[in-house]
Amino acid sequence: MPDPELLERLRRLRGIEDHWFDYLGERRQVSEESLLGLLAAMGHSTDDPEALAREADALEAEDWQRVLPPAAVIRHGRDFRVPVTVMLPLMRGIRWRVALESGGERSGEADLEPLERYAEHAVDGLHYARLGLPQPGDLPTGYHRLFVEKLDGERLGNCRLIVAPERCYVPPGLSDGQRIWGLAVQLYTMRSRRNWGIGDITDLADFAASAAGLGADFIGLNPLHALFPADPEMASPYSPSSRQFINVIYIDPELAPGYAECGEARELVASAAFRERLAALRAAAGVDYAGVTACKLQVLSKVHAFFRRHASESQLAAYRGFIAEKGQALEDYALFHAIQGVAAAAPEGDRRWPGAYAGPGSVDAREFAGRHPAEIDFHMWLQWVAGNQLAAAEKTARDAGMSLGLYRDLAVGVSGGGAEAWSDPALYSRGASVGAPPDPLALQGQDWGIPPMLPGVLRERAYQPVIDLFASNMGRHLSLIH
Repeated sequence: MPDPELLERLRRLRGIEDHWFDYLGERRQVSEESLLGLLAAMGHSTDDPEALAREADALEAEDWQRVLPPAAVIRHGRDFRVPVTVMLPLMRGIRWRVALESGGERSGEADLEPLERYAEHAVDGLHYARLGLPQPGDLPTGYHRLFVEKLDGERLGNCRLIVAPERCYVPPGLSDGQRIWGLAVQLYTMRSRRNWGIGDITDLADFAASAAGLGADFIGLNPLHALFPADPEMASPYSPSSRQFINVIYIDPELAPGYAECGEARELVASAAFRERLAALRAAAGVDYAGVTACKLQVLSKVHAFFRRHASESQLAAYRGFIAEKGQALEDYALFHAIQGVAAAAPEGDRRWPGAYAGPGSVDAREFAGRHPAEIDFHMWLQWVAGNQLAAAEKTARDAGMSLGLYRDLAVGVSGGGAEAWSDPALYSRGASVGAPPDPLALQGQDWGIPPMLPGVLRERAYQPVIDLFASNMGRHLSLIH
């Protein structure tokens, strides 16, 4: 068993809390067993005390041997000091420069001697001091980048400088004490004479306009995250394939670009057999996820094929712009679902899936991409269609008079078997899962089976995955300095 002092040291280095307060307000201590489990999930050799001590030394040394952390967070209007680590004896001073997110920069020099010392530490016979480097008190909120160098121009390091607002954004009206109201909607439960057995984005737009006419200021939605088109019964919005993309089952196929011109798709939908399928889906007591998905993908695949052949230059430009904006995350998402779809459609399944396709960079995945460009493009196109329809629904809500419009719930995490975890396995822990301690409704506590993001990886990436997640779910694009 590792020494308790070593465990305490690692706990602090890894940012693991040693206690929490239960629903009765009583303090509960994290057990040694739980602490060891969390450290193991973070990749530590918990069964080898000597290796564990070396890992703690390496973590501590890494932290002290870099001048700036990957990211520094300061509150707008509060103490504007960034921790900077330098060797002792102190150099005379440093220069700093902040490249602002909106353009422009601030710069200055600092004499190190009078700066506040947060801590001192020795690593391999070298001594370091951590100091508080003041920054201008009027830095705007946003994602900036801080650079520091010696007075002779030698570069020392840089980091993302996050200036957070004092409080979350409060829309006009609410900030003045006005009261507003809205409706919470589980979109999949909505029924209409025209939808295909599940509430879709056109239903949402129509409902939002009607609610706005009654004075509602917002529609609250269940998570609309991307699920698993090839396995539609995996229908929980709280265990999605990806939180960065949209569940394509909510697309209204008849409003997809190219549907009106695609005779093959319209003839299929108008056929007696297809009308019977839609009638059965609309009449079902619940949502027939497999049936709805099959109908929508059958029609949308025909529209997509038509789009690839006959799209206008303006449509192609808009689509290519979307792909460029979403970048690698979209390509990896589409590759995952294309592989899963082809594997599911094979007579006996692709026996290599998922094992041989170990991430988007694997040899098998790259070879698949070379063989199946249309299938991959289909899943990117579906996201483009879904995003455009959702943006149109948001505009409808706003144009109808809603002050807030649509807000989308955010799932706690993603499925360990989905596109996001597959595309970025280093970000997620396979040895732990997200849950909740006991409460009056779940006296044994809860285990949701969702792999958590590793906090150390998030920190090293300057929290970019979380920034991307919030930007995607809010339907906003945040321009960041990298």
